[in-house]
Amino acid sequence: MLLFFQSILVYGLMAWVMTYYGHIAYKNQYPQGIEGVDRFQNKKLTFVSLLAKSYFIMPILIFCFFSAIRYKVGVDFGAYKRFFYEILNYGRVLDEGAVEPAFTYISKFTAAFTDNHYLLFFILAFLQISFIYYALRKKTYALVYLGIAIMLNFTYHSLMNGVRQNIAACAFVAMIPLVLEIKKWPWFVLCVLAATLMHKSAVILLPIGLIVYLILQRGTLSISIQLAIVAICFIFMDKIDTSYIENLFLLGEKAGYSAEKADAYVAQELTDKSFGFWGYTSYLVYITIIIYSKKILLWLKNDTLFTTMYNLFFISICINLLFYNNFGIGRLNYYLTIFQPIIMSIMLFYTYKVKTSLNTYIHRGVIIILTLRFIMLLYSTLSSVNESILYKFDLFR
Repeated sequence: MLLFFQSILVYGLMAWVMTYYGHIAYKNQYPQGIEGVDRFQNKKLTFVSLLAKSYFIMPILIFCFFSAIRYKVGVDFGAYKRFFYEILNYGRVLDEGAVEPAFTYISKFTAAFTDNHYLLFFILAFLQISFIYYALRKKTYALVYLGIAIMLNFTYHSLMNGVRQNIAACAFVAMIPLVLEIKKWPWFVLCVLAATLMHKSAVILLPIGLIVYLILQRGTLSISIQLAIVAICFIFMDKIDTSYIENLFLLGEKAGYSAEKADAYVAQELTDKSFGFWGYTSYLVYITIIIYSKKILLWLKNDTLFTTMYNLFFISICINLLFYNNFGIGRLNYYLTIFQPIIMSIMLFYTYKVKTSLNTYIHRGVIIILTLRFIMLLYSTLSSVNESILYKFDLFR
């Protein structure tokens, strides 16, 4: 029971800090509200200047600190910890091909300064969250509820599971402006090639980027069509014949997951699951976002970046629904699911700022649903062998 309350305290603190500083960032960008003056519009906020702002760096540091000292949070925890100490002692990972060069370089860099893994885990978490903050540095309305969305929608645990792949996915969020303009595509291609050094599956970002440029930035489908597509995906959930892929787990291997790792995920992660309470509440929230999408798009003056991110979010929830228990496709879908907390955060901000009775009920209702189901999830893990969800400290071990 101690771990239950400890988890609520730690995850709650992380969400609160990110929300608190998200409000400060928003107030600094829009002192009179989003309809007023945008103080960041004509400013060039580089990555370095981003880290000089307390309302950006403080939530990043808190996120990284608790991610660095976690213990068995995320299925990958033990493997990453072992990899570091193998590199520290032998100069390489003993399981040849288990990690890409960028991870090895970062591990060797941290090993030059310290003989424990905390700095490595801090840097890995920093690469994840800083890319997202950099991408949203001039869209601070998306940062206000980002912490709540990351913590309560299970995104944090996804980040702590597929760490290397999620670094590439978070980098993709920051690459979106490069994708939208053809003249910036050489930079996009270089960024994707760099991302493959962290996780080889990042090569899939090239065709995704092409789809974004040609189709997804141009607008969203009507709400009725979107809802119909979601309904169709629900009807055909896990019913599509994927035998043409030759071997489903081979797809996972191509994405950087061996058959042994795939088995470990199936055993420890929520990969072999029925569409129960968590699934229904998730899609209740997603459908609410779909219903609000056109209003939000109009409110943001048809912002191309939001349009693109929303379409990637929509595709992610459809893929997740259609291939609910497909490990390989689920892993590749990481490059799209990373947009879910961003879009959820924007929806929560919209229902908070646009004051109507309905919006107030929706805003509070979504947060209550997300909070209660997350608490239920934490409580349910107390009696199971799943250690990857409850927060534990790795100090003095």
